[in-house]
Amino acid sequence: MPVFCAIVVAIVYAFSLDGDVGFWDTGELQTVPYLPGLMHPTGYPAEILLGWLFTHVVPFGDPALRMTLFCALCVALAAGCCCAVGQLLGARAEVAAGASLCFAFTPVVWTHATHADVTDPALAFCALTLLAGAYAVDRDEPRALYAAAVCAAFALGTHGTVVWFLPLPVLLVVMSGNVTLRRALPACALLTVVLAAALYAYLPLRSAMVTAAHADPTRSLGIGSGKPFWDWGHPSTLSGFVDVVTGASVKSPQSLAAILQPQGYPRDAAFLLGQLRDNFGRSFSYVVAALALAGAWGSRPRALLLLPLLLVAPFAANFAAESDASRYFGFPFLCLWVLAGVGVSRLSGRVPNAAAVARVGALALVAVAGVEAYAGSALFGQRDDALGRTYIGDVLLASEPRAVLIAEWVYATPLAYAAYVEHAVGERIVVAGRAADYARELPGWTRTRPVYAIAESPPEVPVSVVLVRALGVNPDAVHDPKLYRLGGPAHPR
Repeated sequence: MPVFCAIVVAIVYAFSLDGDVGFWDTGELQTVPYLPGLMHPTGYPAEILLGWLFTHVVPFGDPALRMTLFCALCVALAAGCCCAVGQLLGARAEVAAGASLCFAFTPVVWTHATHADVTDPALAFCALTLLAGAYAVDRDEPRALYAAAVCAAFALGTHGTVVWFLPLPVLLVVMSGNVTLRRALPACALLTVVLAAALYAYLPLRSAMVTAAHADPTRSLGIGSGKPFWDWGHPSTLSGFVDVVTGASVKSPQSLAAILQPQGYPRDAAFLLGQLRDNFGRSFSYVVAALALAGAWGSRPRALLLLPLLLVAPFAANFAAESDASRYFGFPFLCLWVLAGVGVSRLSGRVPNAAAVARVGALALVAVAGVEAYAGSALFGQRDDALGRTYIGDVLLASEPRAVLIAEWVYATPLAYAAYVEHAVGERIVVAGRAADYARELPGWTRTRPVYAIAESPPEVPVSVVLVRALGVNPDAVHDPKLYRLGGPAHPR
């Protein structure tokens, strides 16, 4: 049944993939693994390495689509794990399958699964870690704990927020009372640390290689090391490595510390309730919560599955650098649907004809998944999206071949994909950031090259600024990015 669920979800995701080059972090994830280069904090070395392998092995589609497919398959795998964990914790097979489909088509899960997103592989590895831990407890199988340790290492190497989720399988083992499994925990922990450290060693090694090979074209402009796409943060230095891995520059440590600030819990609780309402509806969110509580009731190990939801809410609510905090709720929602499936199975077991009632409950869950799929059917139109490629074409058409293109982060990533993956920008050099960040360099650049800035409003720089064209990315004209010529007349085209 878990394999069947994963296949069904993978097929639906495959037909609803965003087929375009993305903006923001999406475009970065479609670019960096293919190079391979280095990503923004916390580095995501496992995702870069696995993405490099996937995008170079899969023989169809362009690299952007391959990376999106990789992320979709990761979430489909997580859906299969949702079904398997539910069965191990007491849900009937058909009920666990229905719950896993509900998880897969939860709006935030489906939306992020069909875009290249750094949280998708992290979700898969957390789900695999939980599955291996639950299997070890259910079958008294210490070897499964070593599989959990490997998956946990890859989870840590994929995304820093998994620190809220990985204690769950450890606590399941501790609370099982199985002495043999407990004795294996130190060795498993050591394996996780060693393997995760090996993955993070990619960051300084690759940074040093990029520097030695002069692979980053922006260095030819006299810009220092550590710029996006090729060498973000320059982690070949100790300070750079610490900054990237801890996310200090985006205030990740302060956000992680939010869980220790009780005065913020009312706001965090309101944020959590908002996430539940947004994904399940105001009324149905109470039904899901009630079923999950029924699944957790009377069992401390099962009750632990509520922990990820409670731990991630303070972090997500206080992570000011994140514009899409909902994506951190993938694994907590997986645990919630596991418990809901267990709850349906437990409630059906208390009435006559338990098997028949359970089948009705499973059908009800499948119906809920169907309603979710219908509500999200607009995602199937993503296959024809072309906004990113249209934007790239407009920028290239309106700029000169040897131009320096300075683009704010949201708008820099599609251009980086065109430059470094498809090699379609000629001699143009893409610089991520605000034009004002390069105020000292601009006079020199404008003497030797055409220089353009892509921003929503005219940059404040010590050279002339001429509007060339609006780029038609956002429907709101005020916030639509525009192409500005810096230090010279507008390009005649």
